[in-house]
Amino acid sequence: MPNFKNLFIGIDLGSNTLRVCAMDESLNIFSSDEIVTGVARGLKPGDILNSKAKDLIINSLLKFRSKFDFTHDNYRAVATEAFRIARDSNEFFAEIFTKTAIKFELITGDDEAYLTRLAIDSRLKKLNFNPQNTLSIDMGGASSELVCNKMRASFKFGIISFTDNFKSNLQNALLATSDARAFLQELKFDKIVLNSGVPTTIAAIKMGMNYADYDPDLINGTCLKFDDFAKIRTYLTKISTATAENLVGKNRVDLIIGGIFLLEALLQRWCDLKIIVVDDGLREGVCIEYFLKNSSKIQKTNIALGL
Repeated sequence: MPNFKNLFIGIDLGSNTLRVCAMDESLNIFSSDEIVTGVARGLKPGDILNSKAKDLIINSLLKFRSKFDFTHDNYRAVATEAFRIARDSNEFFAEIFTKTAIKFELITGDDEAYLTRLAIDSRLKKLNFNPQNTLSIDMGGASSELVCNKMRASFKFGIISFTDNFKSNLQNALLATSDARAFLQELKFDKIVLNSGVPTTIAAIKMGMNYADYDPDLINGTCLKFDDFAKIRTYLTKISTATAENLVGKNRVDLIIGGIFLLEALLQRWCDLKIIVVDDGLREGVCIEYFLKNSSKIQKTNIALGL
């Protein structure tokens, strides 16, 4: 096992995916891993969490413990929307701690938006893009966070909650995103950056990658056109399920198609703007915030904090 003493580990227990990374104080990602849990599938406010998803999360965390060194208290583990609406989240966090010694905290949608944008802005600067006047959309399993300059908001729609409650089409996507689209009309931005599974999957398909070959280093900085959404969505509906799952992952085809409809609904008014894709998200933002507060080596002016 590599030396994790000078690294910080960020864990993002999301509504669809559990993601972890280890970062050094130069904000380089040393190691990362993730697994799709689908914990928000079928989940309504006040429901209890799915037992199979809970077992998958705990078993995955135990595997992560064998890959990442948590012995230096050098981590922060956060949970998002699915755990904000489930009624047994605190009990589950206690079970996780008992079985893995990893302590989770539930963060607000606003905190999620802030931390994710830290990661996005850091990546944009590495790619030589100016983060100012850039709209970022982080679409998760049960919530979506939109940020531009000092404005940020979290909305209660995501790829799982949408596909669970609506037939996937543009009309329903427009309905689901109505509040978010009203928020967007208040903003001024000249480019768009997308992260999370739907846009990264679209970018990967365009580049000829399949799910097993996914490489975040190749995805970061990829540019999409608005027309790519409909092209990839249509393509996924025409090929066989086996071929589609080879491209996007098992049991993810409906989520990717639903997520594409959501992106089309959100961005159709701004279809001519540049769209940049990055892989970085909440887990990286958790690490960056830690180093901003605790490392003397980081030049804070090199990271956009105007959120």
